[in-house]
Amino acid sequence: MELLEVVRPGARRGDYLRVAHSTTGLPRGLEHGEEVVIRTDDGEYHSAQVVGLDFELEDTIYGLQVGARLPAEMAAERLSDAPLDEDTKDVHRIVNMLARMRRRTRK
Repeated sequence: MELLEVVRPGARRGDYLRVAHSTTGLPRGLEHGEEVVIRTDDGEYHSAQVVGLDFELEDTIYGLQVGARLPAEMAAERLSDAPLDEDTKDVHRIVNMLARMRRRTRK
């Protein structure tokens, strides 16, 4: 999973962010549907999913749907390449599920 630094304080669950690939420092492009972790200017971590890809002449723009706010420890777990035990995976699944449910109730 990738970490994206987002120049925007106070991202909230359900926000839609547009992020240029050239600002990410990533060595590869992101795929539609890919899960990422974002960190905002105020140091908050959030889950996010790539829900849009726009291609410009000089850059690719990712549309990110912001998910749940994550404690630093959970963000680190998602970003590590270490395998998670089943209990930890379940906690992450529940956090993702709650974020999806909250998005649906806001519509």
